[in-house]
Amino acid sequence: MENRTFENKARIAILNKIMGCFQQVVQWDKFGYDTKESVVEYQHKAVVLIELLEVDDCMSVGGFDDSNKLGRETKNRSFNRFLCVLRKYNKPSDLRDNYVELFTQYFKD
Repeated sequence: MENRTFENKARIAILNKIMGCFQQVVQWDKFGYDTKESVVEYQHKAVVLIELLEVDDCMSVGGFDDSNKLGRETKNRSFNRFLCVLRKYNKPSDLRDNYVELFTQYFKD
């Protein structure tokens, strides 16, 4: 049952935007307390885009796709959800800026 709205090119564009949000999260997180508002802002933007893909994938949000289970690779649930939607139809090498391994390690700590 394939009722996907997004073609692969559009999906990759959204995944790249999510990766960009996580780049901002990591960048601002390193600066400390005064930048927490920016961390929250970019984390929220990433979640909105992740939910867009989750709904396209399985008509639900939160990582409840029975055919693509949500993993716990990191302590950041949103990044885990990103990894889940990335794995559904794509791979890290499809991304323009592939920081998946770097960010996976960053969010483990």
